[in-house]
Amino acid sequence: MSYTSILARIEDNLSSSEPFAIEIHDADLSALTQKEARDLSLKYHGDVLITLPESEQAYFDWVKKEDPAVWDDLWGEGELYTVGISFLEQLLDAGNGFRICDLQKVDNYFFTSRHIKQPEGWEYLETVIEKIRGGESISPSDALLFTISIEDIDIWRFSHRHDIPVATAKSLVADLVREHLLVHLTDSEDLVKYIDF
Repeated sequence: MSYTSILARIEDNLSSSEPFAIEIHDADLSALTQKEARDLSLKYHGDVLITLPESEQAYFDWVKKEDPAVWDDLWGEGELYTVGISFLEQLLDAGNGFRICDLQKVDNYFFTSRHIKQPEGWEYLETVIEKIRGGESISPSDALLFTISIEDIDIWRFSHRHDIPVATAKSLVADLVREHLLVHLTDSEDLVKYIDF
């Protein structure tokens, strides 16, 4: 499905008084550019819902098995795997998927580079980068800190990507916090100022 066909489907449904969601597939996303996704998001923000593509649905099925309380906080009420079109850009390859960062009943584990403590975290990160450049192996907590420095990420996406249990990833966060390298804001209200999408 191209940009123009997504646009046509949206416009066709907007004339209806019935609520609707546009089905989005992985193939649809590969045909969209970042600019097209942004244009659709800006034009229809607040008016159009989309379904998550197959790969994201499989990911959230994994979250349901690994951390049922988180899945329930996200999807327990409302339309399953349906989100606002404003999240469309996140679903493109460069977007890192639908982020888990607005949990209300359980702790959030969403991080941006701004969660790395100054100066301790950044100074330590330099040693991690030197190890990477030198071809040395790094610890899982070092990998998490490095990942946070280059992309916004939640702990579930990191766990899924690196095939480690969520409980292990959460303990990595606790280690980084204990070592004064990372700030962990668990409340969604506190996270709002760190979210730029």
